Amino acid sequence: MSESANSPPADDDEDDNDDPDPSNPMVPFKKLCPLLEQLGVATVTIEYNGYGDEGNVETILFEPTPPELPEGLEESLENAVLELLLPGWEINEGSSGQFVLDVTARRLRQRHQWQEVASENTEFEL
Repeated sequence: MSESANSPPADDDEDDNDDPDPSNPMVPFKKLCPLLEQLGVATVTIEYNGYGDEGNVETILFEPTPPELPEGLEESLENAVLELLLPGWEINEGSSGQFVLDVTARRLRQRHQWQEVASENTEFEL
């Protein structure tokens, strides 16, 4: 079976031996960049949000938007992002943020915000 030029690489694809550590969480992004370039995508913005012990990737935006997305591409990006999030990102008040993948520069940036509840008690002498 041959892999379509417009489909995400299989997880067991061993074509890319540039990275000596297959457990490196950047590998999925690195492997998806050639496909994204082929689709004409310059940047991918992935937004996430989590609280109350649940969290999700909310949106995935492609710039420019390709006419058609290969099946499994968004799921591959979502899974790659979820692997990078810190443990507990979705617990209690949770957190939110975004990843921006610069396809051409092969650079991934994250903006992350922890959502915290703070309280303060003050006692005054009368």
